[in-house]
Amino acid sequence: MKYYAAIDPGKNGYISAFDDEGGYYSSSIPLIGKIIDTHQLNEFLVKWKDAHFVIEDVHSIFGVSSKATFSFGFVCGIIEGLLVANNISFTRVQPKVWQKECWQGVPLQQKPSSTGKTMVTDTKAMSLIAAKRLFPEIDFRDNPRCKNPHDGKVDATLMAEYC
Repeated sequence: MKYYAAIDPGKNGYISAFDDEGGYYSSSIPLIGKIIDTHQLNEFLVKWKDAHFVIEDVHSIFGVSSKATFSFGFVCGIIEGLLVANNISFTRVQPKVWQKECWQGVPLQQKPSSTGKTMVTDTKAMSLIAAKRLFPEIDFRDNPRCKNPHDGKVDATLMAEYC
């Protein structure tokens, strides 16, 4: 069986996958406190050796602190290093590329910018609408006790679909 998987490396990272028979799998990136549990993540990835992964080709974002940018880059490096070390195939894709594909037919959602002077695309709302349209049967909450959808699960699911 072939698996198509994605890892959203964000603050609340998530891993989602589909198999070629329509099965869906998802899990949050394992943490110890606020730090990635690299050993548990490695054990998880070893079980997915037959998967092809998509990971976001990310870069620093203007206005984000250097500490946050470094932490994000560190997480991305851990993920890519584990994929390479386990000989798991992967493709880097820019967020704009998978979003363009997955957001087809979704009406533009906007929110005020951080300064409040202009409107910007609400990427989280766009992705949630797209995910619910494509996968109405999937509960995008992290667990049944949560009230809101998990942004990382939504993005990882859409990236796995893109894969």
